[in-house]
Amino acid sequence: RRTPRSTQTDNSEDSNYLNLSNLCSVDANRIADAFGSVHELWSLPFQVTVALYLLYKELGIASLAAVGFFVVVLPLNMTIAKIIGWTTVHVSKHRDARVATSSNGLSSVSAMISANLTGFITSKILGHRRNEFKYLSFRKFADAFCVLMWDSAPNCLIIVCLAARVWRDGSCISSALLAQTSC
Repeated sequence: RRTPRSTQTDNSEDSNYLNLSNLCSVDANRIADAFGSVHELWSLPFQVTVALYLLYKELGIASLAAVGFFVVVLPLNMTIAKIIGWTTVHVSKHRDARVATSSNGLSSVSAMISANLTGFITSKILGHRRNEFKYLSFRKFADAFCVLMWDSAPNCLIIVCLAARVWRDGSCISSALLAQTSC
């Protein structure tokens, strides 16, 4: 009775096929993402233009308050994004140092114990961990502030436009609310 055997060349051909399939899948995903980005390149300015036109149609010159609101909010968002990136770099640096110190200590654990360096290595690991968590907590705070800012942006935008409409017309709040909710 003969049983089929797989030879070394068969396995390498299969792995080459799997690698090629994986690379093609990654390339296809990148091309699809690129087409989406190109599509957003023209559609997002168009959407903003249409939204501002409709807002101007309803509120008149008071709609410029919305433009002013986003002129203030976007640089603030960019600053927060830079802070998040800066803290991410520091978190990664301290995590890499902690992992390197831990793996060096574990690879030579018998020499470390005989030289009585366990307390020193432990304090270095804990110091890196403390710094890592300090930057990580700051990053999470910045993330939470960014989420809060963008979650409250629609409500703030309505308040800013409403205040601009009331200020411009000198009318009472009820007429401005009527302008906001009219179709």
